[in-house]
Amino acid sequence: MNFLSKNNQSELFLKFIKFILFIFFTNGGMSLSAADSVGFRELLTIMRNQSPALAATLAQVRESHHQIKAESYFLESPQLGLGLVNVPVATFPAIDRDAMSGYSVTLRQRLALPWQTAGRKQEAKLRALISQENHIAAEQQLALEVLLRYNSYYFAQERDRILRETHRALQDMRQLARSGMALTGGNSALVQRLSAELELHNNEIRQNLAVKEGLRFELSAFLGVELAFTHVADDLKEELLSRVMPALDLSLSPIYRAALHQEQAATSAVSRGKSEVFGEVMIGGGYQARRPSAMSRGEDMVSFEISVPLPLTYPLRDTERIAALKAAQEASKWRAREVALRLEAAAEAERRRERALSENLQSIRESVLPLLQNALKSQLAQVVSGKADLQATLLLYKEIKDARLRELEAIRELCESRLRLLYFAGRIFEL
Repeated sequence: MNFLSKNNQSELFLKFIKFILFIFFTNGGMSLSAADSVGFRELLTIMRNQSPALAATLAQVRESHHQIKAESYFLESPQLGLGLVNVPVATFPAIDRDAMSGYSVTLRQRLALPWQTAGRKQEAKLRALISQENHIAAEQQLALEVLLRYNSYYFAQERDRILRETHRALQDMRQLARSGMALTGGNSALVQRLSAELELHNNEIRQNLAVKEGLRFELSAFLGVELAFTHVADDLKEELLSRVMPALDLSLSPIYRAALHQEQAATSAVSRGKSEVFGEVMIGGGYQARRPSAMSRGEDMVSFEISVPLPLTYPLRDTERIAALKAAQEASKWRAREVALRLEAAAEAERRRERALSENLQSIRESVLPLLQNALKSQLAQVVSGKADLQATLLLYKEIKDARLRELEAIRELCESRLRLLYFAGRIFEL
């Protein structure tokens, strides 16, 4: 049914046609004020300064460095002893000062053997390195989580833009259908269908808004601050799509480096276990002051002592303890190997996924969208000439909208995959 020959419809219809062409053959978009938007580098700066999780791991790093200094000392606190000499048993628990010989003062000091101190210090250094790598790993993991949600927020924002553009176009189409129905007396099926489509789009817009709010709250929780932005910039997307993905280098992975330090710490523990078979040395000395009025008089005396441990339990307990440490060393070696294999497997799987996503995006951009856009041009020309109605145009319009959303989702997944590749390569902060 052709109602386009009516003069009062021509202007509205041409406006609608121009709007359709603008949406599907330009990028469209919203202009954002700087105050409303935020960039991913700004969020990473906030993360480093405010994140409670990173503050906790950084405190553990400081703790481990203090522990190195504590293990560097071979002297422990000395032991001071005060006593009474030759107290008669007959008067005990009462003390007969005339009967006792005098007083004594002793001082004892425990000394760690040099190789024992060196072993404990070496283990403390390795624990500090492990803490440092764990902090770097936590920082990179948190950066990945933040950037994944930043990326999702940006594409939810773009999805909202497409949905609102579609909503405006459907409103114009419904107005055109109503005007045509008023002039020609046609049925209202198309108007009702367009009204239903508009309601569905309203629901999608509300759901998308809830997704954006959820992502913003998640970002606030990760960063430890309340965020109030309404839009994010496209800087991360542009950076990821223009970057060549690096190959996996295990030496840059803090997770793998921490596993290697764990293996070294286990090796150091074996050496320390062997050195502790001989225990520690105790030296001491004392002074006894004799009372002139004591019944058993004598001279004041000075005493010296040194005690060394006897490794009598070596064939029993110590050999089993060292064997346990060697087993732990072997386990740490295999754990480091497992970490390397898992990182390599995860990076290779993600690299293959990234290639598949790139091919999918290329197919949508080079085949699907151009074909649909050409079909829309032909369809609109037929509508203008009166050879087609708005029913077929509406179906084609929905197909193009769905294709645009598929393209948007493909870009989002590709960006996420590239973020994970940078994380596996230990280069996520190079963005």
